[in-house]
Amino acid sequence: MIIISVQAQYDNLGDVIIRAEMLQWLAPIAHVAAIVGEAPDDYLEALQAPPNVTFVRSLGDALRLARELGERASLVFSPGEQHLDLGVREWPRAAANLALAHAIKLRGGRVLKIGRGYRGEQTVLKQLEAGLVRASHLTLVRDQAATHMFPRAQWIPDVALASDRFGRDNGDHPRGLVSVSLRVDRAHPRELVQRTVDAAGLDPRFVVQVRRDDAVADSLDLGSSTTWSGSLVTQLPLVADAYTRSRYVVSDRLHSLLFGLLCGAIPIGIETGNFGKLERQLYPLGLGGQVMRGWSDDRLPALIAGPYEPMQAISTGALEQARLRLLEARRRVVHVLES
Repeated sequence: MIIISVQAQYDNLGDVIIRAEMLQWLAPIAHVAAIVGEAPDDYLEALQAPPNVTFVRSLGDALRLARELGERASLVFSPGEQHLDLGVREWPRAAANLALAHAIKLRGGRVLKIGRGYRGEQTVLKQLEAGLVRASHLTLVRDQAATHMFPRAQWIPDVALASDRFGRDNGDHPRGLVSVSLRVDRAHPRELVQRTVDAAGLDPRFVVQVRRDDAVADSLDLGSSTTWSGSLVTQLPLVADAYTRSRYVVSDRLHSLLFGLLCGAIPIGIETGNFGKLERQLYPLGLGGQVMRGWSDDRLPALIAGPYEPMQAISTGALEQARLRLLEARRRVVHVLES
């Protein structure tokens, strides 16, 4: 049996997709106990879990299920951003994860970390994470910088790019939109955002991928909006439809850019924080030139007003290579868990 936690931000489509993709990778290998905590029903439905996935509330429930089934338990740490810049309150959880990994190994199970990204380098947390990487049979990270922090870790593209829940065929719909999706906890000068969408020469559409970002749609008032529909299940097809009709997706959210890429749009990242997260993820894909350092970056208007076909070719090639690399990563995960 495989144990994985799929707890996340329950209003965030990006968190749903990367965890849903992990369940698709793991379910063909063995029965999966997916720890969901107090997740709401629409989050569980949006995961589209295969039949041999059992949702459990806690780690204790997962371990009890393994004993009832008489199966060896393996442990997979799910994809997503991990903070190594938190205070002492995070130390016990990190130490507990390390202890759990060793306990699973002692009982013959496998330990894997798949698709993690890292932020910060607090000394104690970094040391505990380094111990966990050493204890793992396989560590695949979505951040190339992490391979320098943890030499045993290996880089893969973000797991979201393996998803088949987005279609690149836009049918009879022309790509007449420039979609904008922005974080509510960042500053977005309205005049600079407007300058960007004007340079595109397309109809602007604000797209909400995370429920709390609805407030940005109201404050920017770009005109057309795909606001929160009330459910993760109904929001996903609305977002996919908007991106499938878009020539560009402009965002400071990583998964907005990746979902746009999956839908055949050109991603243009706006770094609005101090962490360089977008550049770290897109540069290894060959898309680093499409990441701007804030709304005032002088390259932005020229980029979005420039020739479309060369950028489309670059984006399409990047996606194809990323999906091939993720297919190989999935094969390695299967090999380790079945060994």
